[in-house]
Amino acid sequence: QDITERKQVEAELREQRDALQRQAALTNLSHDAIIVADQNRAITGWNTGAQEMYGWPETEAVGNVMHDLFQTGATISTATIDEILSRAGRWEGELEHSRRDRTRLTVDSRQVLLRDPEGNPAGILEINRDITDRKQAQAELLQAHGRIASLLETISDGFHSFDREWRYTYANAATSRILRKSREELLGKNVWELWPYLADSPFGAAYRRAAAENVPVQVEAFYPEPLNAWLEVRCYPSLEGLSVFFTDVTKRKQAEEELGEQRDALQRQAALIDLSHDAIIVADQNRVITGWNTGAQEVYGWTEAEAVGNVTDEFFQTSATISTGTINEILSRAGRWEGELEHSRRDGTRLTVDSRQVQLHDSAGNPTGILEINRDITERKRAEKALRESGERFRAQVMASSEVVYRMNPDWSEMRQLRGR
Repeated sequence: QDITERKQVEAELREQRDALQRQAALTNLSHDAIIVADQNRAITGWNTGAQEMYGWPETEAVGNVMHDLFQTGATISTATIDEILSRAGRWEGELEHSRRDRTRLTVDSRQVLLRDPEGNPAGILEINRDITDRKQAQAELLQAHGRIASLLETISDGFHSFDREWRYTYANAATSRILRKSREELLGKNVWELWPYLADSPFGAAYRRAAAENVPVQVEAFYPEPLNAWLEVRCYPSLEGLSVFFTDVTKRKQAEEELGEQRDALQRQAALIDLSHDAIIVADQNRVITGWNTGAQEVYGWTEAEAVGNVTDEFFQTSATISTGTINEILSRAGRWEGELEHSRRDGTRLTVDSRQVQLHDSAGNPTGILEINRDITERKRAEKALRESGERFRAQVMASSEVVYRMNPDWSEMRQLRGR
């Protein structure tokens, strides 16, 4: 009997059986839950992945209606899913399911309508992938992004980002305030087109270098019209493009310029002070010397290093027509005092100084020290004394004379008799 055809059929059946076995082995090796159900969604097949994911063995799962067993939750109803399956033959989306221990999980579900050889619906094949951890990570990432966005909206620094086509992708509130443009005017716009000056400016060079070399770059420069502002810019490259923090430092630059001018003025004053022949001395509230110019060294003989730290009244052995306590009281009340003092030099000789003293104050008006400027008038005082003594001798001679003595004005306009008849 010719059994060739039977043997061919048996061979085909063995091949089909082997293919099904291989498919079944692959199905059981899959980490995805592969579930087969009838038209009423009663489970008829359940792979190892489904047991691992949901916790039920196949013997407990088979026969249960999937939506009841899993307590399915979705953004659309299960009836709508079934209607789409019936019409389109497949459906994909996310579902919320319960495990055997009642914990909830999120699955990425793909469902296909199975048909018999005549094309009639015969069941449903559902493949579910557990994406619970991924969804949780996405939620945490969204929360983190929310916190970062909230933080960026509250900082005083401007922050914006560009994509690789140099288009604005984000701009915080400070960016709009500093650049004087709304977010709608910035987002999606090309930075080089929006700011023509930028390309050839230090800022443009910093942007291009950060992007090309993949390194952070910082620059501080002046941006002219329409901003007219000094900006400090910090660029940070990323896979998406470039992130930029920037601060308006115009007020700081103005303050630095003012401080520079003040410093120059103080340096000029210091040079003038050192050129002065007057002794210029700075002391604290207790009259302890803290500053001593070249003129003071010339007048008194001590160097600054020797003078600083000494109390002025003790150092100079001061004497005056009024006490130093009275001088301090006048200074405290009136803020200044002028008068003559007697001082000693380093070599022990005495000198007379015309002293001007001023009370120094801090920005809050509190006394901080004393500025004392002393001019040596010793020679002038000697000359005045000699002139006075000469006049006294002249008057004595006139009074003792028996002759008639007259005094004439320098222009000979008036003559006055001083002695005699």
